[in-house]
Parts: sequence; C-alpha cells; structure tokens
Amino acid sequence: MNTNLNNFNRKELWHTSPNEIKEIYNSLLFDDCLFFSSEPYVMTSSNIVFYYTLKLSDDEVIEREQFYFLSCQELEKIAPVLNEIKNLLNCTADEAHDYLIKDPDYWSLFKDAEEASEKSWRMQALCGKAACLLGYKACQDKDEQGSVYIVPMTGRLKALTLEKIEENGTIKWTK
Repeated sequence: MNTNLNNFNRKELWHTSPNEIKEIYNSLLFDDCLFFSSEPYVMTSSNIVFYYTLKLSDDEVIEREQFYFLSCQELEKIAPVLNEIKNLLNCTADEAHDYLIKDPDYWSLFKDAEEASEKSWRMQALCGKAACLLGYKACQDKDEQGSVYIVPMTGRLKALTLEKIEENGTIKWTK
C-alpha cells in the first residue's frame, strides 16, 4: 500500500440508494461493500433516492489490475479471498488469481443468466475484500456504468455524507 499521507489527490465518490443508510450490514452477494462512482447515477425505480458521497485519496484505492503485481507475502494475505474464488467458480488456484485480476466470461461458465450475474456481483465484493485485506479502502474496477469503486464499509458509516434526497423529482439538499 502506498503510504504517502498527502491528500491532494482526494476523490469525491457517489453512491445512490433507495433507502437511507443507517447501518452497514453484510449481504450474501456483496458482504459489506457499497459501490461508488465519480458521478452519481441511479439504478433504482424507487420514488426516493438518497445521494451519498465518500472521500478517498488515490493511495487508499487499488485498481483491480494491480492484483497482478502482488508479492508472495501479499498473496498470502488474500488467501481467504482466493480460496473463496476457487469455490465460487470451481477453478484452480492460478485461475482464481487470474479471475481476481480480470473477470472470466461468466456467461460461458454459467449458462443460467441469473447465476452468471450473481457470480459476477460476488466477484466484485471479493475484489473489495481483497483490497481491504491489503490495507486499501477500495478497489477500482469497471462495470457496465464505467469506473466503479468497491468499498468495504464495516466500521465506516460515518465516512458517508448524505448530500441530497430526491423524492418524486424534487431535490432536497442536506447541506
């Protein structure tokens, strides 16, 4: 992990939710991870949307492709994640490391679209978990919306800032 303490490269990242976030909990697919982007986008059909920001500096984020360059010691730190990938995708240890770096073609591995989607989402959470085990606060990846920041949030609820609430098209700023 980069230990540079200056924060001149801080990012303001956005997360939207149909529900107010009052606690962080683990879900089966995403563990404690929330997903952020550099610009807000909404993926809910709810009449109410809560807009949150989180500030991170560049040295708190690992890009997914950087998992390729891990030392043997760092690979040992993320062994639980690699084992989970092996079990999730029924693959070898080398394939698990490859899949941590870059997604497999889920739709060729799993013919059922729902299962392929769930495996893909679970892998995103595992990338966040690997980042956390390595001392980072987030893993930057790409999805259908562009860059996504996968952030394990246990113990970090206070790092979220509620910026605004949109209800039936009306925006209420919280600041």
